[in-house]
Amino acid sequence: MIKPITCYQPELFIIEQLSHVHPWTESMLRDSFTENYEVYGWFDGEECLRGFYILQRVHDEITLMDIAVHPDAQGQGIGGRLIQHLQTLASNRQAILWLEVRASNQTALGLYARSGFTIAGRRKNYYPLNGGSEDAILMNWQSGA
Repeated sequence: MIKPITCYQPELFIIEQLSHVHPWTESMLRDSFTENYEVYGWFDGEECLRGFYILQRVHDEITLMDIAVHPDAQGQGIGGRLIQHLQTLASNRQAILWLEVRASNQTALGLYARSGFTIAGRRKNYYPLNGGSEDAILMNWQSGA
């Protein structure tokens, strides 16, 4: 079940740390509970947080700032359900969705492409990488597009 998360929960940081090469800090996650941000979580039948996403709203645009699924729950469609939920929110608000993804993250790129996102650009050397940097692929989605 997907539902809003209205205040910081330590499980967010645990999932973030386990899910990303360069995860957000705990402070960054805490700062997501301010104006113009929303956090939604996917909870299993025992009300255990298994994944989440963070969005930022600016006028008629929504940016997916972060999405993470606990490694033990990956491959079960949770990421896809979180993206569908985000798309429903954007559609209901008549907003364009934006996101950035590491160029090397083929799993995420595939998920976004299957979900109807299109490539809108590339940001050179955007993400830190051990010993260097990596490009970001900029993608967008709009209901009915």
